[in-house]
Amino acid sequence: MKDGLYQVVTNLFCAGFVVEDGKVTQCAPILKNKLEYWKIKAVLIEGNKQMQITILSVSVEHVPGKNGGYDKAEVAYKDADGKVAGKNLVSFNAPEAFAVVKASGNGDVLDVTTEKDAKGYWQWTKVVKLDAAQVAAAPKAADAPVGKAGANPTPKNTYETPEERAFKQLCIVRQTGIERALNTLQVLTGDKFTVEDVIAVARQYEAYVFEEKKVVSNTLDFKDDADQVL
Repeated sequence: MKDGLYQVVTNLFCAGFVVEDGKVTQCAPILKNKLEYWKIKAVLIEGNKQMQITILSVSVEHVPGKNGGYDKAEVAYKDADGKVAGKNLVSFNAPEAFAVVKASGNGDVLDVTTEKDAKGYWQWTKVVKLDAAQVAAAPKAADAPVGKAGANPTPKNTYETPEERAFKQLCIVRQTGIERALNTLQVLTGDKFTVEDVIAVARQYEAYVFEEKKVVSNTLDFKDDADQVL
């Protein structure tokens, strides 16, 4: 599988796992027992991204500290669409990439690989300086035919909408409700319970969290995925 963040969404829960260097390094507990099955169902939602930038300026300063401190770089650059942006880098994150940026100056063109870290921030993990021939050979956004996206389209807005945030919160609550329902039924009945019992108890937890006063009576098509969970 490609490296990145994968998501699994079912009628019962929303969960995910992270692939790094072709291996699963982080995984939601609910997916672990049937991970190979969920790999087939999962959708890649975040992976590495490439961008080509032109350096405007690089300002480097040394920050004193233990073990000799570290270097910090403030980078001003222009992307393939001509948009000016800035980035702060530190030498202890991706040292090889930092070294390339540190040695760059106005007008240098860099090919940058970015990757989201565990906290959700985009980091420059690999940087390659392009020579004149490589820059000339690279397709330009302005060269694209009318009506078609260029080689480096403007990045889409990655901020969550209110609806997406609400859905994400619902998925989290439902996943937690399923886990709590399983624990509750195991204590009360041992192993003598059905999928329907789990759903019914999980719905009570969900209703309590959202302070719902009504009884949820809709029927969910959960059989296939529920078999894999239980």
